[in-house]
Amino acid sequence: MLHLPLLHLPSLALLLSLAPSTLIPVQDEDPVLGYHVHKIPGLTVITQWHSERNQEGLAQQVSALASDAWLRAQEALGLPLVVCDPPLTLELHNGRRAFVQAVRGLTGEVPGKEASHSDFSSGFALVTVAPVLSDRVHEVFGLPPSSLRLACEEMVRMGLSARLPQLSEQAPWLFEGLSLWSAQQTMVAGGFSGKGTQEPSLCRERANLRGVPSGELPRFPSQQSEISVEQGALCHLALEWLVLQEGGPAILAQIGGDASTREATLALLRGRFGEQGSSVLEAYLGELEYPWDERSPAMVSTSYGLFQVPRQGANAVCFQSQPVGFTNYRIEGDVMLFPGSRGTSQMNVFFGLDGESYFSVAITQNDGVTIFMYDPEKKTFNQMARNLNVPVRLFDPTSFAIEVKDERLFVVVNGVSLESVELTGRPMGGAIGFGAQRHGAGLWVRHEVKSLD
Repeated sequence: MLHLPLLHLPSLALLLSLAPSTLIPVQDEDPVLGYHVHKIPGLTVITQWHSERNQEGLAQQVSALASDAWLRAQEALGLPLVVCDPPLTLELHNGRRAFVQAVRGLTGEVPGKEASHSDFSSGFALVTVAPVLSDRVHEVFGLPPSSLRLACEEMVRMGLSARLPQLSEQAPWLFEGLSLWSAQQTMVAGGFSGKGTQEPSLCRERANLRGVPSGELPRFPSQQSEISVEQGALCHLALEWLVLQEGGPAILAQIGGDASTREATLALLRGRFGEQGSSVLEAYLGELEYPWDERSPAMVSTSYGLFQVPRQGANAVCFQSQPVGFTNYRIEGDVMLFPGSRGTSQMNVFFGLDGESYFSVAITQNDGVTIFMYDPEKKTFNQMARNLNVPVRLFDPTSFAIEVKDERLFVVVNGVSLESVELTGRPMGGAIGFGAQRHGAGLWVRHEVKSLD
């Protein structure tokens, strides 16, 4: 499995050294159809799947990353590194429907829009694996990075609740911020996320915070159980800012001391941030770069490329935030198409963004390649050229080359050309972007823009 070499596996060795010798990874001895149990010291991972393929490998992936996130959190707080006893449990459900049924069976209530649910008192969390992808995609790339991130976040929340049960009440912003920060650091180390705003989802969250009028950032949460998305992003931002400051990690490490030291440290942090941290965090937001303009959450930056998987029923659109800056240029790269929930896939290269109008080269495995121009007034895609005879295969890299030159557009995909398109008078120096049609998925292995001026 391609994802296994990318894992931060030394954490598993550390867990084994911390735990009693009788605790070793085991597989389920009495499996239930559709369920698989994987145990390591301090953590049990249960995967609920529609098929039995990949369950052990996916459980290993989750257990390694989630354990790593928990170890990072303990280290940051200056706590002795231990495994949880009794072990924590992460139960992963393949798809939204299965997750909703599990939560309803556990609580008697239908969950809202959240994609995970945890019970700190029992050390148990349910996590959605979504969107639903084919067994082959999971076999090659593992779980969707967004699902891995959720598992890491819930692991840290449960671990903190077990080790420092008062922290969520004393400083809910720190409790949540550390959970998100530890998960993000683990994702970056494992090759499943870009750093900071190089990750499209974090870029989107922080760009939204940056757009808030001065002095009107959300307040830090007063209760951990009622944290909004915006407050969570603010908590994460505050933790990230703190560890980047001189002496910041040392201050954070005092949280793991005795009760009086912890109270004094929390008081010190309240003095730094106040109730909002607006002046400190507004300045920090102004220092960050914002390379992505993601219109709908779907893309993650990994060590093997940009992985783009639309949410159910929605198309994915993500532009770079800066224009190409050239009159004549060439976009080239490789993309791999994966079957989505309906077995089809279409990936799109966007370019020539002018206001809300742009060109799109749509690459499909069944319908060849088509050049469209989007009309924002009519909200329609107008076909400019098409070639149904371009060979595109799922799971194989598809090469593309797009040239804007002398007011004409030239497109070649897998060595096959499309009819050129006249561009007279149309500005083409705007940003490029990437898209995935709903029910599909793909990996942008590489892309490059070269000047032809």
